[in-house]
Amino acid sequence: MEDQSKFNYGLKYLEEVMHAQQTASRARMLDDYQTCYKAIQELYIWLNPRMKEEEINEVEKLLNKTERMVDKENSSYMQSSQRVNELRKMLVKTELYLRRIINKRGMDLPSKDDPGEAILG
Repeated sequence: MEDQSKFNYGLKYLEEVMHAQQTASRARMLDDYQTCYKAIQELYIWLNPRMKEEEINEVEKLLNKTERMVDKENSSYMQSSQRVNELRKMLVKTELYLRRIINKRGMDLPSKDDPGEAILG
């Protein structure tokens, strides 16, 4: 068995997750839905290896529905404020789902027992 280093990319991983969350949040506040969607996709990419199959399926459904709405953002379809609000709600719903996964995996707060496990969960 090979020796394993006590060092890992856990902190860098959390920085990337946090960066994607912050980018999505800022873009949403600025009504930049294309950037928000891309940041949520990035967040999903980082979280995917730590997700259960049913979680992956749910996020992919949410992302597919949101993508169809984002693709129409600049079309006449999205000229209605109601449709823009629907898009915003879908982005929020998807991001919140991913944030709950972060919380369930203990990635948002370090464990008092073993901070290393909190990072790599």
